Order: sequence, then structure tokens, then C-alpha cells
Amino acid sequence: SLAFLESLGWDAIFRQVAQLSSGLADRLRGHGFEVLTPRTATAGIVSVRCQDSRERVERLAQQSIFVEDRETIVRASPHFYNTEAESDRFVAALTK
Repeated sequence: SLAFLESLGWDAIFRQVAQLSSGLADRLRGHGFEVLTPRTATAGIVSVRCQDSRERVERLAQQSIFVEDRETIVRASPHFYNTEAESDRFVAALTK
């Protein structure tokens, strides 16, 4: 699997992860969520505060959207294989 990742190019992977993460964080902020991930973070983790995080994560899983519950925090982990459309789907489902 490392050979596959290297064939894609590490810089391209890092750029895609950073772009997906920052775009997701911006869309969540635009919907009024408190995004805990710093704007300067480029790792593939976006955390938002949700008092009902357990219920939201369970509801998202029923829609085949898999994110983590961290006690009042919903954590998404976009990676290079994810798409903007998947991020949009997550935001739409989270805001319902």
C-alpha cells in the first residue's frame, strides 16, 4: 500500500487532505458550528462541538456516514480518497 501512496505522490496527498479538511471546517463554520480544529491545521481531522454528539454520530452511521463521538465533539477524518461531495453530504446530514 505504501507503493500505491507513493505513486500518487505524498505532496498531492497532503494537499488534498488539507484542502478537504479546511473546506469542511469552513462549511461547518458557515452553518454555525463551533469548529475546534485550528484554521492552520492541515491534518485530516475536523472536530466540532455538539452537545448531542452521541445521537448525531449514531444517526449519521445509519446513513453510512462514519465519524467519531468524543463526548460533546463530533470528529470527522477526511482523507485523500474522500470527495467534496462526501463532505457536503456530511454537513447536510449533520445540520438536519
